Amino acid sequence: MSLHGSDRRDTSSAGGNGMVAAASLRLRLNPNKEHKPDGYEDLQLDFSPNIFSSLERYLPPSMLNVPRDDKAKFMREILLKYLPLGERSRSQKHREYRQKIIENYQPLHRELYSVNSATFFVPSFLRAINDNTEQSFRSIMSEPSPGIFIFDIFQTNFCELLLSEIENFEKWVTETKFRIMRPNTMNKYGAVLDDFGLETMLDKLMEGFIRPLSRVLFAEVGGATLDSHHGFVVEYGKDRDVDLGFHVDDSEVTLNVCLGKQFSGGELFFRGIRCEKHVNTGTHSEEIFDYSHVPGRAVLHRGRHRHGARATTSGNRVNLLLWCRSSVFREMKRYQKDFSSWCGECSREKKERQRSTIAATKLMHLHAAVPANIIVVPYFPLLFTPLSCEHESIQICSIIIIAHNSRSPHLHKINFKRSCVHACKLHEMENRGNKVNEGRVKGSTAAAYGCCNSEVEVNEEKRKNWERER
Repeated sequence: MSLHGSDRRDTSSAGGNGMVAAASLRLRLNPNKEHKPDGYEDLQLDFSPNIFSSLERYLPPSMLNVPRDDKAKFMREILLKYLPLGERSRSQKHREYRQKIIENYQPLHRELYSVNSATFFVPSFLRAINDNTEQSFRSIMSEPSPGIFIFDIFQTNFCELLLSEIENFEKWVTETKFRIMRPNTMNKYGAVLDDFGLETMLDKLMEGFIRPLSRVLFAEVGGATLDSHHGFVVEYGKDRDVDLGFHVDDSEVTLNVCLGKQFSGGELFFRGIRCEKHVNTGTHSEEIFDYSHVPGRAVLHRGRHRHGARATTSGNRVNLLLWCRSSVFREMKRYQKDFSSWCGECSREKKERQRSTIAATKLMHLHAAVPANIIVVPYFPLLFTPLSCEHESIQICSIIIIAHNSRSPHLHKINFKRSCVHACKLHEMENRGNKVNEGRVKGSTAAAYGCCNSEVEVNEEKRKNWERER
C-alpha cells in the first residue's frame, strides 16, 4: 500500500546527514506496535500532534531512528498531499497566524501551559481517572438526563489562573490591535486557547482525562478514538455575548466547564440528540433538560446533542469549551445509514418499524382464523379492549373487514354486541372520513375476534345492495 509515489525504496543518504531520502519511501501497511513514537506537542504543525505520533508507527524501519524534525517533515508532506489545495492554503495561513501570536504574546501564568494534575483537578476526579473503571467514573458524576454527565473537575485556583490568563491575552490584543479569530461563527467574543499556546495542555487534557471517560460513556460516537480537539473560551454578560442560539457542536464529545465569574442566568437547555438528517425534527418531553452553571463543574455530552444558552441577565460568565473529535468515527460515519444507537429520532423510527413488523405478524395469525370470504387489514391505533372472560380472549390490533367477493369492496365498522356475559368491550372505531357500512359476522369469525358469541350487526338494506352488486 503506497502513498503518492512512495513505491520504491531509496537507500541513498541525503546531504550526508545520515537521513534516508524520503521521496520514494513506502509507509508500512500495519503499524509497528513495539515502536514508541516521539512526542510532537512542542512543534508548530499543520495537524494535531496526535496524528504525527500515530503515523510514526507506520514509518518504514529506516525512518524510525532519524531526527524527530526530519520525521515530522516527512509525515507532513504525506499528509499535505491528501489535503485539498484550498484547505492547504488555509492551513498555512492559520499556521502563520498562530506563530505570530506565540512569538509576540508573553504568557502570564506559564504553569498553565503543561498539565499538572495535582493543581488542576479536584481529588475526586483524579481518583476516578486513576482507577480507570466505569464504576469509578460514574461514582463522581450524575446523569440528570440521558447522555448528559455532570461532575466537578477543576480546582478553584486553576479556574482563577485561567481567567487571569485570558484577561491578559485580551489586554495584549487590545494594546497591539491584533485581530484575533473568534472561536466559532456564533460567538462574537472569546478566544481560541490553542492559538496562544495552550494546545499542548488541552491535548493532554483530552488524551489523559476526557478520552478515558468518553471510551466508556460515548463509545458509539468514537469516544475511544478521540484524536483532535478545538479548545476555546466564550464570554457572556455586559458588553459580551448575551445568549447562544439552538445548535449542535462540531465535535463527537463536548466538555463544557464554567470558570466563573459572578453571574445570573445563562442556563444551558438541551433538546435531544440528532443526526444530520433529523437535526431539525421536533423535541419530545423526555428530551427536555435545563442546566444551571456552577464554576469548576463540567458538563460532558455528545456534540450532536442539540442545545443552546439562555441570556446571562447580570454579571459575567466565562466558559471553557473543548470540542473533542474522532477522525476514525467521522470516516466510518460516511458509510453508515443507521444511527439509531445515538440519534433519538433514528431510534424512534427503528422502534416503530419493529412495532409494525410485530403487528403484521399478529395479523398473519388472525388471517388463519378468518373465513376465506373476509379480508382483514390492520387499522391503528388500538381501539378494542377485551374484557376478562372465562374463555381465553385474544388481544388484537384494531381491524377493518372488507367484503372479499364484492366488485366494489366496502369498509365495515365492527360493533361488538354483548350477546353474552363473555362479550368484548367496544370503543368506537375512527371513521377517518371513509364511508362506513355495517356488516354481520357470526360464528367462527366472531370467535376469532376474541369472544365466543360476539356479533357484528349489518344493515339489512345495505346487505341487499351488496348482493346486487355481486
